[in-house]
Order: sequence, then C-alpha cells, then structure tokens
Amino acid sequence: MHSKKEDGTSCLSEAQRAQFVHDGFVKLEDAFPSETAAEARVILWEAAGCDPGDRRTWTRPVVRLGDFAQEPFRQAARACIVAQQREYISRVTCAGADRGVHE
Repeated sequence: MHSKKEDGTSCLSEAQRAQFVHDGFVKLEDAFPSETAAEARVILWEAAGCDPGDRRTWTRPVVRLGDFAQEPFRQAARACIVAQQREYISRVTCAGADRGVHE
C-alpha cells in the first residue's frame, strides 16, 4: 500500500500518513526481511520468558522489555525504508508540535 518514488524507494501513502497522525503508528509492510523479523522474535520470546509454542507460559497480559541491540534489531533499524519513513515521521511530529497538535 505504499507508493513508489521515481528512484524506486518506498514512501508513505496519504492514507498511511493520515493514520500515523491520527493513531501515532503505522504498519510498514516489508520494512525489512522476514528472516530478520524471525530472528528478532526468537530473542523477544526468550527475553519475555515465554515459549511461543506453549500458551501456558503466557501468564502476563503485558510484558515490558527493554532496548535490544542484537543484530536483527540493528538490521531492522538500518533498513532503508525504515530510515526514510522515520525521517518523514520526524518531520510530521515536529511540524505537529509546532502547530500544537498532540493527538
């Protein structure tokens, strides 16, 4: 659902921009490889103390975890699309703060 710029890189669609401004987040399809996500998931499940295959270990409604600097998280953060969209989000939130927009 994102549009392509002339150089082939992805950018947010108008609907995604509106969703971010309204909700404070937007789902980014294909922001980084699924293999990277799978590696990160293994780390997160372990840090949460839960087994993804055993619902009996899911005893807490919310598990708060700290920052993660392992390679899959660095790979995701460095992904081109994430960097481009982070720049846009920064512009939108800074512009919103200048206009007194806080929602």
